[in-house]
Amino acid sequence: MAHMRSTLRRTVAPAAVLSYPEVKDHCNVDHDDDEAYIVGLIHAATAYMDGPDGVLGLALCTQTYELDVDGLPENLMLPIAPVQSWSATYYDADNVSQALGAGTYRLHSGLSGAYLKQDATQSVPSVYSRDDAATFTLVCGYGEPSSVPKDLVQAMLMLIGHWYANRESVAVGTITGTVPMAFDAIVARYKRVIW
Repeated sequence: MAHMRSTLRRTVAPAAVLSYPEVKDHCNVDHDDDEAYIVGLIHAATAYMDGPDGVLGLALCTQTYELDVDGLPENLMLPIAPVQSWSATYYDADNVSQALGAGTYRLHSGLSGAYLKQDATQSVPSVYSRDDAATFTLVCGYGEPSSVPKDLVQAMLMLIGHWYANRESVAVGTITGTVPMAFDAIVARYKRVIW
């Protein structure tokens, strides 16, 4: 796969995977005194697990990114997966913005990553020399919150439950203050393999 200079930015944020009532129920909380704290934990767990900078390198719920690249290679590794769909524009040799034909690349997306591979029957157009020579719009994620794999949802609940019960970095009176092994086992199945 070709490695190019690129810039990735999220343009449409995802829906929340977990709601406050779900997490409150999981943590066996029967009052609303800690609502702001629990909502903060939901945001922290989402940031920890979701998106290209999350521990998984995966988009959980549907979200949209724009990826600027400095050229159009035969193969382009995408920095986030799974990818539902893509579209692109590019600056031609005269520095005029053009739509890239949908048939130019074929999308390959799975747990190990996502990439675009040039269709053998198509040619990649020449582009103007600039950092944003092409911009790919990527719709990513599993879909709605109900489409996120249930074991990943469970891992998020376990993480939040652990943080709720252990509010300091060291849990006094226990052997360890780390997240239980079951969380690590679930997350390990989904971590992206970077080529």
